[in-house]
Amino acid sequence: MRFGDARKIAEASSGDYTLIYTGNAVLRMGMSALDRMLQVARDTNAGLVYADYYEVRNGRRSEHPVIDCQAGSLRDDFDFGPVLLYRTDALKRAVGQMERDYRFAGLYDLRLRVSCRDLLVHINEYLYSDLKDDESGDMNSLFSYVDPKNRDAQMEMEQACTDHLKRVGLIWSRRSGNLRSPETVSVRGFGNHSGTQPGTDDRRCDRFGAEAAGRI
Repeated sequence: MRFGDARKIAEASSGDYTLIYTGNAVLRMGMSALDRMLQVARDTNAGLVYADYYEVRNGRRSEHPVIDCQAGSLRDDFDFGPVLLYRTDALKRAVGQMERDYRFAGLYDLRLRVSCRDLLVHINEYLYSDLKDDESGDMNSLFSYVDPKNRDAQMEMEQACTDHLKRVGLIWSRRSGNLRSPETVSVRGFGNHSGTQPGTDDRRCDRFGAEAAGRI
């Protein structure tokens, strides 16, 4: 997602919650699925709610479970599924803080900023179906990160991650075992080890980030 797209979505959002579909297929919501997502969002006051779903390929339906996004997860390829329900005030705040005009990393930057202050809640229920005509894109996406054609996207993801760690005052040096000032960080290299815990302010975000670093 481009930064400009995220900004347009935030500007156009007027309700309490904003649903974003990131897929390129046909979305079919289950009966009362949106009501269920809204209920969980309100009950937990989550910044982002996502759910398990069904994949339909060439008429064959299969379950696609997703997992809980642990506090501190930095993976740029974490699978939230294509349906994301943001609390609008969290969405607007995060977009308002964005500083770089990303072409590819806008959605990743948005998630990192929201996760620093708000919960990301996984609903362990199959609430919708994502329909595609074929599976041709699956194998291509598997190796997309190492494809030289996607170098620009890789660099943007790494920059977004580096900026995030700079905001919370945390960069981990594997060589020295010490915190260091950020230059550029490899997103995949950090996996799920470093980062932030949802909190009510940035100081809490910093504290949990430092604790995560100690567990690497």
